[in-house]
Amino acid sequence: MRGLRMVRRAECGRRAGRRPPVWMSLFAATSVALAACSGGEPPAGTMSTGSSSGAAPSSAGPTGGTSTGSASTGGPTTTQPAEAYEPATPTSPAKNVPKPVMPPAAKQKSFEGQKAFIQYWIDTYNYMRESGDPEPFLAACDEKSKFCSGSVQILEELNNSQAWRIGCQISYKNIIKDVSPHDIDKALVSLTIMEKPCRYYDPSGESKKFEKQYDTQVSPSVASLRYDNLRWVLLEIAPE
Repeated sequence: MRGLRMVRRAECGRRAGRRPPVWMSLFAATSVALAACSGGEPPAGTMSTGSSSGAAPSSAGPTGGTSTGSASTGGPTTTQPAEAYEPATPTSPAKNVPKPVMPPAAKQKSFEGQKAFIQYWIDTYNYMRESGDPEPFLAACDEKSKFCSGSVQILEELNNSQAWRIGCQISYKNIIKDVSPHDIDKALVSLTIMEKPCRYYDPSGESKKFEKQYDTQVSPSVASLRYDNLRWVLLEIAPE
């Protein structure tokens, strides 16, 4: 069994009035072992489903549009909005961000399916942070995931401050199959998460409320997954 210490640095950031590096700030508040190792349930938490109302106009693009990507090979697939995508700038949040679509490969009950799902989950995470729309991300998460609920809470803080991000995209490498849990419907995978530098802006200019991140952050991590209703969902993710 792999023990994982999940440290919540966000609370320290709040007390100081500044936000620490985003990805690492979301690991949970207490020291726990991911229960998926033994087939149990993940640490309890409450999923926030708050809307992205109050955001600067960075919500998801129009529902109409076309789909791109290679679904047959499990490659990244997005729904292109009817209007052209506009990335965020120091004076404007992103607009018409393409919404990820889960590829068929991400539904396979295999290690290949797990890898395809992790890529899709990362795509939904980046989409949420750029567009302000948490729906696809929440749908790919277990409702008790502390990382996922914390991610949405930070999104709500940004929205309430009319702030938006530039940069901050995450990606992964070196994914390997980890210790097999006793439950055949659960899995652990090890991977390295990388987060690009972040800057935050609001209508008045560069935001002072959220701490900028100058360097790419690298975090060796473990993700716990569950196969449910013919698809994978993320139970929890934490640093190794």
